Amino acid sequence: MKNKILIIGMLLSLNVCYAQNTGVTLAHRVLEQESKITGVAADYTVLDQVISEAQKNLALTLTKNVIADAATARAALKIIDKTLKDLKFRTTAKWVLLSTTLTPNVSDGLYHKDCYTGSLLYYAILKDTFGQPVTLVARQKREISNGIKAHMHIRWRFADGSYLNWDNTALQNGELTEADFKTVGYFPTSSLELTNENLITAYLSYSEANILETRGESSKVLEALNEAIKLNPKFALAYLSRGRYYQAQGNNNTQALADFADAINADPENTAAYYNRGIIYSDQGNYTKALADFNKAIELDPTYASSYLYRGFIYMQQQDYTKALADLNKSIVLDKTSAEAYSYRAMIYYTQKNYAQALIDFTTYIELNPDNVESYNYRGTIYVLQGEYSKALIDFNKSIQLKSNSIEAYLNRGHVFVMLKEYTEAVEDYSKVIELDPNNIMAYLNRGVSYENLNNLTLALGDFSKLVELVPGNAAYLKERNALQQLLNKK
Repeated sequence: MKNKILIIGMLLSLNVCYAQNTGVTLAHRVLEQESKITGVAADYTVLDQVISEAQKNLALTLTKNVIADAATARAALKIIDKTLKDLKFRTTAKWVLLSTTLTPNVSDGLYHKDCYTGSLLYYAILKDTFGQPVTLVARQKREISNGIKAHMHIRWRFADGSYLNWDNTALQNGELTEADFKTVGYFPTSSLELTNENLITAYLSYSEANILETRGESSKVLEALNEAIKLNPKFALAYLSRGRYYQAQGNNNTQALADFADAINADPENTAAYYNRGIIYSDQGNYTKALADFNKAIELDPTYASSYLYRGFIYMQQQDYTKALADLNKSIVLDKTSAEAYSYRAMIYYTQKNYAQALIDFTTYIELNPDNVESYNYRGTIYVLQGEYSKALIDFNKSIQLKSNSIEAYLNRGHVFVMLKEYTEAVEDYSKVIELDPNNIMAYLNRGVSYENLNNLTLALGDFSKLVELVPGNAAYLKERNALQQLLNKK
């Protein structure tokens, strides 16, 4: 998401701020609250300076025409962006500045959901300046992360019918028509809501929760989200964040599900709420409900890779490999860095004995997630099947390096040593398995065979005697034990 979008509407809003000297304005109060949240002193002088400098670079006539001078808009943005950095606005959120609110920063293209105080400040500036209610409308949504949306074509519409737009397409091709726009649910969508002090404070509490999460102060996050919901019982994003908070705790999925349901009730197009609820249902094994939620998430946002990923996972669990592969393929097309998608697809190919494709996907998965023990075990096993024993040993060695008590890795490496007729090394690995799992049948069986190949019949007899004990009635183990006993009796 590195595309560069001109931020015209926001520039205009900042450009005209404090044209009227209204004393302690809503914008000042928002900035004051932001200061309390971040711990950074509110410097109103610098804020006023950014407005003054922007005015010199971008003259505003508030009409129904879209501004056409992109060069002056860029010049104003540079001044605003620099001054905001000097102001140290939201420094505790690191890279979240006012210039990232709703749209990408022209300089670095970063997105983040944690931008609502900045949005509110823009609203406050507009309202204070023009003295009339304002509504935010948007034409297009784009994914930021986990289903959160950014609005790429934005219009601030005033009560008298005038509006401010920003969008590079609009600049190049003329004014967007009213049919291109729809009111969005992530922000207050009516002038009545926008003038409600409780909603303003709710947005500030929500922003505070996000900053506290960034700081790692999880104990205070819930308090801030509770306050946001108390002030605005229809605040979809606050319910979503609180649901994620409970979900991350791992022991309160009931409350998480309730919050995701409330988020959906408040905003039926909240992709992230369906997605996160689907994950909980999937973890609970309720695949019917999980599929319904992932289907809805995909319907709302066909470009959200993770919805395909987890729907594909469910199909894989149901052994519907055709549907699973279709979803995982789509997930990878949308997000080529999704390690899990490659892992799930590799497992399907492995199950289908399509080892060539499985090898490719396990290799990609390892490149993306080089510390996963199981992936080395699976790839090593494929190398064994292909007769590439040296490569298999490298993978099993890596698996053991990552997890020194990996029973599967020691077993697999032991098998390779047997195939290479390196029986002493095989015995060492099987002995390690038995140390970790004293009742491991495969380890006793293969160690017993290795002892036989080393002509150590006494120890071989001991292992087959243990097998008879562990699996009474197994004719093959009993026969081998008796044969070894007879050989020893002859000596």
